[in-house]
Amino acid sequence: MDEQLSQLEQFLRTDPRDVGCEQALAVLHVYVDLTIAGARPELRYPGIAEHLRACGPCSEDFEGLLAAASDARLGAALPPTPISIEPHTGPRDELRALFEEADDSPQMVSAYIEDGTVLVAREGDRPVGHLQLVETGEPGALEIKNMAVDSAYRGSGIGRALIEAAAQRAATLVVATAAADIGNLRFYQRAGFRMRSVERDAFTQATGYPADLESDGIPVRDRVWLDRRGS
Repeated sequence: MDEQLSQLEQFLRTDPRDVGCEQALAVLHVYVDLTIAGARPELRYPGIAEHLRACGPCSEDFEGLLAAASDARLGAALPPTPISIEPHTGPRDELRALFEEADDSPQMVSAYIEDGTVLVAREGDRPVGHLQLVETGEPGALEIKNMAVDSAYRGSGIGRALIEAAAQRAATLVVATAAADIGNLRFYQRAGFRMRSVERDAFTQATGYPADLESDGIPVRDRVWLDRRGS
């Protein structure tokens, strides 16, 4: 198991040209504007181009902003009013679309959607992100069971804010994601999580996942567990 984690960490090692999420997001709108203008932003910002090739979530942010800008709706990609984070007290089905953004198995979502506590990020009355916490059986530890941010609001810091809010509730936070989801693994490690273990063959048809499911061109089969200390 230690050898598997070592190989995975080596595979995920950031390319030296990769500027990282924070710097990429800081100039992403400029990068989008240059792309629309046909100005070849990869020549001006090679570190951003390398990061977008390596980071799934930031690449999704770029594609979303590019589509919105092309439709003259760039302003919709950023929250126009402050975002609040608070426990969700209404029916969980109100958040099902967000839950299913994070889990490709509706069968599994139905099995755990009512569990634990859900923190929800809201713009006014509209939920734009959520994070579900459940007990692990380990004293002081809580698992992030499901987390997602509305595609129009990705890249604005909501995901990181949800994690920090969750970290105030636990001595240890535990989270799992597909070994194939390189973007998520980068995101969690940059949020302070470290590798914990690998669970082989966690995503199968028996648990409601498609046989041909892929992420970043990699078959989705194994699950990686990570953890970090709370705040």
